[in-house]
Amino acid sequence: MHNDSMRRAFLIFFAALTVVFVAIAWPFAKAAFLAFTFAMIFAPLYTFLLKKLRLHRYLASLATTLVICACVIAPLAVVGAVFITKIAHFLQEISSELGQGTLAATFTPLIESAHEWLLRIAGSAPSVEDIRAAVIDGIALIGKELYEFSPRVLSTTVTVTANFIFMLLFLVVFLAEGSMLLSWLKETTPLSNEHWDELLHDVRIMISSSIAAALIIALVQGSLMGVGFWIIGFN
Repeated sequence: MHNDSMRRAFLIFFAALTVVFVAIAWPFAKAAFLAFTFAMIFAPLYTFLLKKLRLHRYLASLATTLVICACVIAPLAVVGAVFITKIAHFLQEISSELGQGTLAATFTPLIESAHEWLLRIAGSAPSVEDIRAAVIDGIALIGKELYEFSPRVLSTTVTVTANFIFMLLFLVVFLAEGSMLLSWLKETTPLSNEHWDELLHDVRIMISSSIAAALIIALVQGSLMGVGFWIIGFN
């Protein structure tokens, strides 16, 4: 009876420690997951730098991280910054036209082209006035949501920057200590080395395929949107 009470108390204490650990580590989960993803994809590059160039594992890890930043993260950051700048400029113009009451005239050619295109394709379409009212209401709603979000831009920027720094730190550690972490996992689990090799291969293929599929989907969606704007005469 005493042993059962001790075992129950230990399990409760262990569960409480696990909950506390998860609560502390949860804010870093996204950064750790991104770092793990990049480490799995660029592990061959790290191995090449480590063995062929005979660098120290942390130097090879740092060099791999710099390559990832230069070839992947920096271009995405530039594209994101340009996109955000264009969106902000567009919303500023929309807000100005909403204040001046000239927004409807700006979207009238696009709405009329869309109305004519719907008539040719479907044979019927909502009136131009209904489409114009729906578009203006939607834009006004989006502008209101963004205006309410603007006070949180600074805190969001700080959070993203902190997660980015933690991701780079996790990435350096995962690349440099990945073999030791993998050895520890192999020792603590009943899986054989062959099963681990198959599992790692499948995970790497899954991550690479997911990223490639996301890029292809984004390319196809962007192309379809461009074709759609061209069809309705929006330049």
